[in-house]
Amino acid sequence: MPHKAIWVNSDATQEVKSIPGDYKPPKGDLLLKTICVAVNPGDFKHPETFGAVNTVEGFDAVGEVIGIGPETEGFKIGEKVLTFARGIGPAEWGASQEFFLALAATCWNFDESKLSEDQAATIPLALFTAWADIVLDYKDENIVERIKEAIPGSKKLQHGFNCVGASVELLEDVIDQGGSIILSLPPTAQCPGHHVEMAIAGTVHNLETFRVPEFKFHRGVEPRDSHGAEVLRSIMHWTLKEIGVRYQLPRVRTLGGRGMYDAFEAFALMRENRISGEKVVWRMSETPGLL
Repeated sequence: MPHKAIWVNSDATQEVKSIPGDYKPPKGDLLLKTICVAVNPGDFKHPETFGAVNTVEGFDAVGEVIGIGPETEGFKIGEKVLTFARGIGPAEWGASQEFFLALAATCWNFDESKLSEDQAATIPLALFTAWADIVLDYKDENIVERIKEAIPGSKKLQHGFNCVGASVELLEDVIDQGGSIILSLPPTAQCPGHHVEMAIAGTVHNLETFRVPEFKFHRGVEPRDSHGAEVLRSIMHWTLKEIGVRYQLPRVRTLGGRGMYDAFEAFALMRENRISGEKVVWRMSETPGLL
């Protein structure tokens, strides 16, 4: 059915507009009616940096199940779920619209007595991309020395995963020669002393392609990791049991109470580095002009 969405135009600008919709869930998918969405930098960086245009973005969301694909089990019509949406690719995958298709394998029921809808929306992408035993400030001018100090005894650091940018220089200094450097963005320079490739959180969605040519994977082959999705499902189940105990939720920040339009304000704040230790969440029902 026609509905409103935050549409990415061909020039990477974004606007709230009506789109045709009419999504029907295939096998393995759920059709969700969007309740709330947590904003991520990728929502504007994918269009502006990687050319992900003429589509809808949005990764972290809570929605109501209103359709279930064939041979898709574990969910019922009317249930609320939190989801790690595919968010880049065909328009029907992005969460920043009234209705979207979510992969059932990355949808979870949650206990509303433990966390609100807004809190639930903050979890997926952050959970799947942030794990560490030792936490250091990557903006520290002495970060290389700090990392080296954290390596036990005579051991060497063999692998590094840069979730911040496309630069390999910092990791070149701390990863042993011949080791691996994994980036969440396409590498910007050659690194002959190390194996360098790119990986992204969406690998667990087991997709054919992200339809973004600027994503340059190792040997031109995009990794597909449905097993990784199964592992992450178990992590999410653990997380939902440990809410408020061993998993502390981030602060939820609300803005002007204008639904999808709040996303644009959040983008501006993120560009100015004014979002830290919190997640902006907007609610679909607050969007002006919805039918």
